[in-house]
Amino acid sequence: MGARVAINGTSLTSRPSGLAVYTYEVARRIVSAMPGSFVWRHGRRISQFQHYPADGVDEPGIKARLWADFVGVPRAARQGSANLVFSPTQIDAGWCGSIPHVVTVHDLTPLLFPEYHRRQKVWFRHVLPAILRRSDRIIVPSHSTGRDVQEYFDVDVPIAVIPNGVDHCRFRPAALQQVEAFKTHHGLDEYLLYVGNLFPHKNVPRLIRAHSRSRIDIPLVVAGQGRERFRADLESAVRDHWRRDLVRFLDYVRADEIPLLYSGAMALVFPSLYEGFGLPALEAMACGVPVVASTMGSIPEVVGSAAILVQPNSIDDMATAMRILYEDAEKRRDLARRGLARAKEFTWQRCAERTVRLLQDVLE
Repeated sequence: MGARVAINGTSLTSRPSGLAVYTYEVARRIVSAMPGSFVWRHGRRISQFQHYPADGVDEPGIKARLWADFVGVPRAARQGSANLVFSPTQIDAGWCGSIPHVVTVHDLTPLLFPEYHRRQKVWFRHVLPAILRRSDRIIVPSHSTGRDVQEYFDVDVPIAVIPNGVDHCRFRPAALQQVEAFKTHHGLDEYLLYVGNLFPHKNVPRLIRAHSRSRIDIPLVVAGQGRERFRADLESAVRDHWRRDLVRFLDYVRADEIPLLYSGAMALVFPSLYEGFGLPALEAMACGVPVVASTMGSIPEVVGSAAILVQPNSIDDMATAMRILYEDAEKRRDLARRGLARAKEFTWQRCAERTVRLLQDVLE
């Protein structure tokens, strides 16, 4: 009998996050490449994928997630005669007993910013380290995250750097007619863009202040969740803006609209104080959009020389970069060309192939 992998699919919910996209893109290729493998999600074994999200399953509560991680997945692995359990995200990893176990650690945000992650910081401090010590391999999406894992966790487990990918069928320069229809629907013309959640480490209040200081008279569109939780800091930054009407929040954007959102932007500004990878920057580059990105965390690894890098703690740095792109059309075209070339180096197929080889190596 060939190698069978039981994949924890708890993160596959009806509203795709970056972790869910990774899980879907890698898991469906593992299932295809390693016959007999399956995804266990919310009490169901899945061995064929059509599209994602497939059936609108909502995110489970904390009790249901813990039951899945510590009971459901190991039980499904035993019942399905799996030789190995793969946890595609660090928050879905559980005890697997004697079955070999591989875990992907995407970032250590709750350890670096614990004040904003009250529940997850307990998991990262007390549970995850023990799980990792009992794992056979740890996958990370960047060398930066690999260094973080080595620094924060006392684990003697091999760490493999396997960068994330981007879906080039979805994320590519969109047709002008489609982009204009999208912009008309949302009442947009020219705009600068931020995509991501609104946790403080994403640095959005400072981005809003930098946009104000730049005196650019096109909107900054902020597309991300979490505005209610962090309303005070965001509203303070908007109040200080020289023109408050130039800050536009879109909250959650449907998955099918995100490539159009990128393609319609003059540039993406991604000033995060920390990233384990930085998928929005890669998606924007794949859409032919110039990128201004932070020098922190893994972001320089992802964007290479295809973006303007700025110190994320410096409002002046960000404002200057935005002003340069606003005024210099040739600079925008050059960054767009370099971004497209850089993005082609990252594919989900390549990410999955390397993951499959690693899983096979564990079982040899």
